[in-house]
Amino acid sequence: WRRGGGGRCGRALCLLAELERKALCRAPRLVAVHLALSALMGGVVGGVYYGMKVNLKGTLNRLFSLFTMMTFVALMGTSAVSLFQGTAKLRFLRERASGYYTTLPYTVSKVLFDDLFLRLAPCACFVAIAYAMVDYGRVYTEADFYNATTGTMTAVGSICARTGIPLQLVGSCAADMQK
Repeated sequence: WRRGGGGRCGRALCLLAELERKALCRAPRLVAVHLALSALMGGVVGGVYYGMKVNLKGTLNRLFSLFTMMTFVALMGTSAVSLFQGTAKLRFLRERASGYYTTLPYTVSKVLFDDLFLRLAPCACFVAIAYAMVDYGRVYTEADFYNATTGTMTAVGSICARTGIPLQLVGSCAADMQK
């Protein structure tokens, strides 16, 4: 940092943030499309994994749904790679070489606006919809499962323990098997 550079950096950050804000306001469909596609994909993933039972297959499906969600979020992040190619890169290099701003204000303004509105908000929308539909919020207790080592129910008074399901269904809840 050169003498007096901190004030120039702050001013450059404000100007670049204002330019990024204007660019987002000029393209409202871009944000809307990102949000709509994320909501659609959240509905698709939630619909595929909706209503899973409390058994081994349901547990594996929950793990697969987490993998699917992580893959989607990672792919959403890869769309940011193209931001620093072509004319945007040339403009940045030219303006930085001319002394208009340094790399830090440019990077911070890009992170604040591009990452927040085009990466983080759509991913949060996707995860909120898929999380609610897959029902990750449900709390499972010991009464829902067999004890795999002894072949008995862990909770003696539960519905699952009273049915006497055979050992072949280890990992399954008897209440779910009757549906």
